[in-house]
Amino acid sequence: MNRVPLIARITIAYVAGLTAGYVFLVPTAAIWILPLLGATWFMLLGTRYQIAFAAIGVALGALAARSEQASCDSRWADETEERQAAWILIHDPPNARGLASGEVLKTPSGCRGTIRLRFSGEMIPGGALAIVAGNFRHGVLLVRRVRILDPRHSLIYSIRHVISARISERYGSRSGVVQALVLGNKAGIPPDIRADFVGAGIAHILAISGLHVGIIAAWIAFAARMAGAAKTHWLWGAAGTWIYTALLAFPAPATRATAFITIHAISRLRQRHPAWQAVIALAVLLLITIDPAVVHSVGAWLSLAAVMGTTAAQRLIRGRRSAALKLSAASLGATIATAPITAWAFGPVAPIGVLTNLIVIPLAALAVPAVFLGMISETFASAAGVVLSLIERSAAVAAHVPGGHLAGEGGWRFAFPWIAALGATLWVTRGRPKWTVARLRILGIFAVFIWGSFAAQAWWGRDARPGLYIHVLDVGQGDSIAIETPRGSWILVDGGPRVRGYDAGRAVVLPFLRSHGVSSLAVVLVSHGDADHLGGVLSVVSELDPEFVAESGHPVGSALYLEHLGSLAAQGTRWLALRSGDTIVVDSVTLAVTHPSESRVGSLDPNENSLVVHLAYGSFSALLTGDIGEMTEMELLSLDLRSDVLKVAHHGSRTGTSEAFLELVDPRAAVISVGRGNSYGHPSPEVLDRLIARGIDVYRTDLDGTVTIWTNGRYFDIRRERSRILRVRLECLVRVLSRSTNSSSSSSRCSRGLPVRSQTFSTTSR
Repeated sequence: MNRVPLIARITIAYVAGLTAGYVFLVPTAAIWILPLLGATWFMLLGTRYQIAFAAIGVALGALAARSEQASCDSRWADETEERQAAWILIHDPPNARGLASGEVLKTPSGCRGTIRLRFSGEMIPGGALAIVAGNFRHGVLLVRRVRILDPRHSLIYSIRHVISARISERYGSRSGVVQALVLGNKAGIPPDIRADFVGAGIAHILAISGLHVGIIAAWIAFAARMAGAAKTHWLWGAAGTWIYTALLAFPAPATRATAFITIHAISRLRQRHPAWQAVIALAVLLLITIDPAVVHSVGAWLSLAAVMGTTAAQRLIRGRRSAALKLSAASLGATIATAPITAWAFGPVAPIGVLTNLIVIPLAALAVPAVFLGMISETFASAAGVVLSLIERSAAVAAHVPGGHLAGEGGWRFAFPWIAALGATLWVTRGRPKWTVARLRILGIFAVFIWGSFAAQAWWGRDARPGLYIHVLDVGQGDSIAIETPRGSWILVDGGPRVRGYDAGRAVVLPFLRSHGVSSLAVVLVSHGDADHLGGVLSVVSELDPEFVAESGHPVGSALYLEHLGSLAAQGTRWLALRSGDTIVVDSVTLAVTHPSESRVGSLDPNENSLVVHLAYGSFSALLTGDIGEMTEMELLSLDLRSDVLKVAHHGSRTGTSEAFLELVDPRAAVISVGRGNSYGHPSPEVLDRLIARGIDVYRTDLDGTVTIWTNGRYFDIRRERSRILRVRLECLVRVLSRSTNSSSSSSRCSRGLPVRSQTFSTTSR
């Protein structure tokens, strides 16, 4: 510990105190007593700096925690049924989903803070001052009314608005990635590209971090040196990064990196060589003094861990001038240092990122300056487009490498092996030279063990997670969805087809349910009476007696439908006809019926009279659409049906899934239940093109097998049938290597699933 600089020890103690103040309930009196005791100890004794700064940190952390409790996010969370109003400074303009953020300046309740908002098509300029009113649900203020007071109130966000508009003009469909790269605005990134970057272990490229700040500082310093400022070129770099950080509104990672660069520049100017731990510690101390809240920001901890891992790894190979070796060491160090935090907070860890970063970081170093210069020059914009294309292609290839992305539920169990890996790495690198080779061998064996344990978890352990499971079963040319609630109740929506020689209920649905230990069903919903939805229900209901069977009640009149009704009557099973406005609640899962209405039943084609059900659990939602067509979709346009996942209607037929309906639902992922080699041409190429053009991840039971959606109400992930994962990934890896960037057909087959713990954005509450 004596080799650790004093400033680093003080910073560690101060951060520990801040964290304790946030986490533990500190009495109000202690908030004022602790700083006094800490300051007294510091002035009189002076030898125990850590204790003094820890005491001050506890008090400031408690004050910041109490301030957070008074924020609008906290106060409004318990008042979801009340209409809220506020004066808000809008940050960036709302994205395609209507989402934006803003700073609350004034409210009737007196709360403050930054909140998320969702607008309904209003044109809101960046930096605008507005009065908004709406309902606060699931962490988002659903804006019902808005009045712009000043369209250009904030200089910073007004400049960002101009830059954003210029980026959209120059880069078109790639503007979402460009805005994330230079402005930190990730809302416009297509889901498939975001999933590729996460799967490839390079998601940090899409978030403003020390990497971006370092790239800009290095280029400015290089330009200053070429201009003749050899002694002060790093000061020019630091000055440029402070301007850039101000444009970003001082996010924690960028501010920390800018402080680090400034300290480095001053040290070089004064020809001092402080310990690297001291430089990092001073930068962190400045940052948390300005904003104590960053102490519980996962992004800030990841950024700090990445810097420390990178620096420590490069110091191990100092004296060797190979750029490739230094970059490899930096990439490996950052991955090992950040993996425990990532696994704890989010779940997925991508070891493939060690290799991907070797390619992507040099490309990013070219892309960032090219993007800025591209706003004034078409030539640089074209060059930036080429580099960005290479980055996207590298991410797509790496994301499809089997075993490169290890997924699991975040928490200490998933994080423990990564903590052990970090400890083993420190043990090897800090050993005596004669032990290095032996320890490296042990570390290699340990690394294989770690990877194998995570592969096993990903293969066998994911069904053990508590939450809601929605299984879209592979029943051929038909529909069947099995839903397991968080408390173990089961709901079945449709049963698949029954044709000569094949009964999906007996061949697929019953074996699936029995394999999950199901002995009874809470509810069976039949979207409509056509054989490809109703056929398998008869076999299932005869074996697993449900509490009731519900459907639209459209009088189909077929022999199958009459057999169905007779079977229910013979078993004494309760039968219900559902109408729009009806709601079924099983455990904490809500099934809200939005179609058909009483006036429509019997007057339309059976497909158009399908049950349309909006499923909600926490802030997650899914829309189950049966076989409705464009006529029914038009009737639903007046409702709020925004959902995270859409079960595409009528197996992807061209008669439905219109642009207007997709605009209404605005899903992040879509599942198509369809049979292999069907004679109907399902799914329609037009529907696939519409889905892919909107950046929606597409899953198909004919290609992916059974598709399973898991959610804990805050995050969700989607996966394909286990037995097909390796084959699909290998096929897609070949396709990614050979296809053009805009190939919709290959994208529809090979679009990656959303990563584990993708946050839900649905705000519909039933």
